Amino acid sequence: MIPLIQQLKNKNPDLKSAEIEGVLYILKNRPSQGQEQEFAELVKLTGLPQETLKKLLDSLGNALESVKEELTPFNWRLVNYEDSKAEAKLKGVLEDNSLNPKREFDQFFCTPNTSYAKAKILQEKGLITGKSIALLGDDDWVSAAIPLVDDKYQKITVFDIDDRLLAALETKHKELGTKSIQFVKYDARDDLSAQFTGIFDVVITDPPYTRHGVDLFLNRAIQMAKEPKDYSGPHIFLYFGTSFKTPEKVLKTQEIVGKYKLVIEDKVDKFARYNGAQSLGSASSLYILKLTPFTAATQMSASDHIYTYQSQKEEKFPYVDHYVFKIFEVDNGLIKSKGKLSQALGEFCTRHRLKVVDTKVTKFTRQGLSFTYVLSSSNLSVHTWPEHGAIHMDLVTCAPIYGKEGFAESVREIFRTQRFEIVRVE
Repeated sequence: MIPLIQQLKNKNPDLKSAEIEGVLYILKNRPSQGQEQEFAELVKLTGLPQETLKKLLDSLGNALESVKEELTPFNWRLVNYEDSKAEAKLKGVLEDNSLNPKREFDQFFCTPNTSYAKAKILQEKGLITGKSIALLGDDDWVSAAIPLVDDKYQKITVFDIDDRLLAALETKHKELGTKSIQFVKYDARDDLSAQFTGIFDVVITDPPYTRHGVDLFLNRAIQMAKEPKDYSGPHIFLYFGTSFKTPEKVLKTQEIVGKYKLVIEDKVDKFARYNGAQSLGSASSLYILKLTPFTAATQMSASDHIYTYQSQKEEKFPYVDHYVFKIFEVDNGLIKSKGKLSQALGEFCTRHRLKVVDTKVTKFTRQGLSFTYVLSSSNLSVHTWPEHGAIHMDLVTCAPIYGKEGFAESVREIFRTQRFEIVRVE
């Protein structure tokens, strides 16, 4: 390894060595464009958050000049589609658009390459020809890119809350002569009209990057999609962006996807690129989700706080894993012994890497015991009912729990019982 890369890795431990070398390769091989423009382009090219890049560049200083070795580029996007003719046409369309992004709608306009790529991947998946396509929000003008890629779709319907955007889209599509396209003013916080329920083969959405935003837009997308008859679809293309230093937001998104019994058919990291949104690396990842016969929308009361400017405090609320255990038919010799139970609970904590920093044990007159463990990641509370041979445990952590898929085995072996309930609390 080049010594400079190792030095930078030591100062920027969250980055891969290959990513650091990739940044150096770009810096060494791209022509200078002015410091501010160059930095914005570097964010967009790499998909790395601006604070991460700033720290890397600060620790680099002028040391790049001393590198004589050949540098290896890094593949920042595993899937990349390019078509210079299509992108030139889309660039003209986007440049004709005089709209400014609306902060209140979490709008950031994407690059022409991204508009094209969002349409091209539909074609690669065989999801344009003969398909009815819904765009739940279209500030990326994907509706203009789809006909450039494949004009054999059945129908395109664009839903958007922004009157300005809908008017601009409609005007431009008339100029382009786009066939079979419809525009609908729609706020996803409102109930979906019956005429748009269950009629689409594909729904594309780039929702507000908040928990409530993703939940709401996914629910609406499921309502729009046709009822699955087999395991071939329909599909939802979901875009979601966050800094790699906030994995808890990705975990929450994955939980929402799982809640709706959607299959993640593919996930492409940093697939889309945007103008702005530098705190997120000016990028978002693509989740290609497939509905199954188990997928169902829910009756939900839509939160008004779906946009990032409304939900910052809530979105910064730490990741929480919360499990409740009800354990029955525990042996009398174990449940009544403070020492043996302490040993059993200690083994449970060891198995699941729960670091205990403080413990309090309370003994009650009827022989019941309560244990309170303060963990480095939160707490574990345990109470016993010897007269019923039962133990109740409440485990809350602010970090993902190691080996939680093995909870049942742990309870069975440690407490020597076959009767128990384990419930995850949302």
